[in-house]
Amino acid sequence: MMKNKNKSMLLLLLVLLLVLLLVLLLLMLLLLIRHLEVTRLLLLLMMLLMLLMLIGHLPPHSFRLRWVPSLVL
Repeated sequence: MMKNKNKSMLLLLLVLLLVLLLVLLLLMLLLLIRHLEVTRLLLLLMMLLMLLMLIGHLPPHSFRLRWVPSLVL
């Protein structure tokens, strides 16, 4: 019982770290091209698409998305 809880907490921390890294990367890219408004919007859309594709390609047994809505809210 305790092993499963520790495993899920570790997985949660790993996913949060990944999201944080993606956000930092996005912010750095936005700072580099802040004078080009159209490019910024395109880049945002591309990053969102990549994130959705990443989530879609993860095997269902390795990662459960049940707790994501509760984190967002």
